[in-house]
Amino acid sequence: MNGGDNSVLSGLISAGALVLVNYLVELAPYRRKQLKALVEERPELLIHNGNLSTEVMEREKLTHHELNAALRSAACAYREVSYGSATPTTLTTTDRS
Repeated sequence: MNGGDNSVLSGLISAGALVLVNYLVELAPYRRKQLKALVEERPELLIHNGNLSTEVMEREKLTHHELNAALRSAACAYREVSYGSATPTTLTTTDRS
């Protein structure tokens, strides 16, 4: 990454470049709406009226164990969920009540 230069200055420049690129990637979706679709996650409908979509689970690489753990933390079972969406980092549920 730094061409074999292992000096402290080279490390600081590399770290600064990484921080700058990360900042620009975070800022870009707010400036350009077209980039928002590329950078940000879109939720997938995982549970609808208590019916679990196994296709979405496979696409999101979500196991039954992970789903059950997330539902337990929300204090509900998937049969009680009217709407459940998932992104690679979050699970959102709405109870049927």
